[in-house]
Amino acid sequence: MSPSYESYEQSVASGEPIELYHIYDENGEHWRYCTSEEDVTYNGDVYESSIIDRSEMVLGENSEVNALTVKLKRSNEMTNTFIACPVESVVRLVLYRQHADYTAIYWSGVLVSVTHDGSGIPTCRFEPVSSESVHVGARRCNQRLCDHVLYGYRCDVDAWEWKVEGVIAGVSGIQISAVAFGTKPDNWFVGGEIVTRGAHRLITYHVGTIIKVSRSILTAEVGDSFEAYAGCDHTPTTCNGKFSNKLNYGGNEFLPVKNPYAGSIKY
Repeated sequence: MSPSYESYEQSVASGEPIELYHIYDENGEHWRYCTSEEDVTYNGDVYESSIIDRSEMVLGENSEVNALTVKLKRSNEMTNTFIACPVESVVRLVLYRQHADYTAIYWSGVLVSVTHDGSGIPTCRFEPVSSESVHVGARRCNQRLCDHVLYGYRCDVDAWEWKVEGVIAGVSGIQISAVAFGTKPDNWFVGGEIVTRGAHRLITYHVGTIIKVSRSILTAEVGDSFEAYAGCDHTPTTCNGKFSNKLNYGGNEFLPVKNPYAGSIKY
């Protein structure tokens, strides 16, 4: 009878595990590394031999404790993309543990941050996938302004109908210029977002052909294509006049000025 994965894992003498790290993002990029002295092929994919050091596995109720830190070599291709900008897309890790011909998923999580020390050694911090679903969502408030997420399922406005495509004509810090912005009236894009080079930014200012975003896009260059989406100030006037979406308005525009729960009977 051939030995099982568990027998290898528990064996003091025979256990010589190799770890396979499959890192991928929502844009279709994949990075594969392994702790073996040579490249390893698993499920038809090649895992590059690399210097990897990770923290110990800890199981507990606190996601901070359960987080896994992974140190990679200085010239790592994946971490180089996060030297000048934070993690913006969802990047996931599936960690496999391999004994001989037996391979099993050992851990999985989501990339939270990438830091570099004084020597340029990158450290990736991953939190377990389970931590994504344990947080209690915020409760809705009784307020005048709509609290629906623009283009979300409660808002029910189709983002594609309010998309404007164009090419960047100029970039300077948080300011971006493009001819396409001038095709809409001033402030049209305020509260919306611009998407370029995989980066998403809130638009905070729009006059003519110029917009300003919440944070600069360091990778943006003149000539890059983009998608910009109309913004909303979450007032009933904009909801009805701009988007014709009054039926889905999430605020209470008839809320009294005085708080009825404040303890006074005077209005």
